Amino acid sequence: MKLIQKQLLRELALNSLLTGAVLSGVFFVISLALVLGAQRAEGLPFVLLVRHTGLNLLANLQLLLPLMVLTGSLFTYARFREEGEATAMRVAGVSAWPLLAPALLFGAAATLGLALLQDEIIPAAYQQGRIEMTRDLLSHVEDILLGDSVVSGRGFEAHWKGRSADASGRLVLHGLELVELDNTRRVQAHTVAETALPRFDRQTGGLDLALRGVRRWTRGEGMAAAGELRLALPLDELSQRESVPRRDSGRSGAELAALAVAAESAAASAPEDERRELLRSARNARGKAGLRLGFAAAPFVCVVFGAAFGMLRGRANRLLVFLTGFAVVALVHYPLAMLSDWIFLRGLIDAPAIYFLGDLVLLFAAVFCLRRLDQP
Repeated sequence: MKLIQKQLLRELALNSLLTGAVLSGVFFVISLALVLGAQRAEGLPFVLLVRHTGLNLLANLQLLLPLMVLTGSLFTYARFREEGEATAMRVAGVSAWPLLAPALLFGAAATLGLALLQDEIIPAAYQQGRIEMTRDLLSHVEDILLGDSVVSGRGFEAHWKGRSADASGRLVLHGLELVELDNTRRVQAHTVAETALPRFDRQTGGLDLALRGVRRWTRGEGMAAAGELRLALPLDELSQRESVPRRDSGRSGAELAALAVAAESAAASAPEDERRELLRSARNARGKAGLRLGFAAAPFVCVVFGAAFGMLRGRANRLLVFLTGFAVVALVHYPLAMLSDWIFLRGLIDAPAIYFLGDLVLLFAAVFCLRRLDQP
């Protein structure tokens, strides 16, 4: 029995790794194609886009890992049944439960690994990907200006009516209106220009504007007009780590817990409007932590279900096996996880245990399959 269990465990690990390699490759190629097709990526070095796509892949491991181990377990135990080994074990009087031991061990290891990844590494990859893309886009500021008609930064807001290119092919903005603000968001200057030539200054990290046909009002000097004017606008803070807003998906488990506690504590003495916003922030943080717990448990449940279903109805056709695993994760587990998140964030159910809804459904399905196996 121990020899068979070792064989199943080895085959399970190999099939899961091969499936993971294929799924990661497909995800990487599709993500890279989407990034390359986006207008904001035009002009960015290919190496940077590949790095950004790699970070995106790492940031979505909680979606790939359950599918990877589920498909791996289906491959392993479907082959075990198709080649008659499972039938031989049953004839010898061995129940399905000892055969499930390798799946339980592998699933527990996968769940522990995903829990550790979701605590620090996956959020860090998500945040780092956003930081690097922001910084790289700033270094290709013309692509930003081509993709929108509004840009803002620390202490300014600007918009324009149209774009064209000069004789050298450089970007020219038409009908530019620029408002400069102080730290309290009070207007300090208002500038209108017929045309503007924007350039990114790599030394200062700022946006340099060469303006023509200028009308400018400042709080200290009043109204003035000029044929040409050059302004330097700060963009550097957008390319720094601390400047990119940290969403809950980019926070570690400890940060989410601290955010929820701090928001709930502040809400106790805050005015009604602020109190609702603080409580919403706390619920979002706790919801994100609950969603991670639900996804962390998914590999264990998926492996158990894959093993049970593989021994009950397994087929050697690898395409059918893969489609079965994909359908279970994409059409059952993931939608139930999103439904759980929707229910919790809207306060319909306050218990974070709702995030295990998808896991429980698969677990019940696995138990049903195993009970069918033990029937004579």
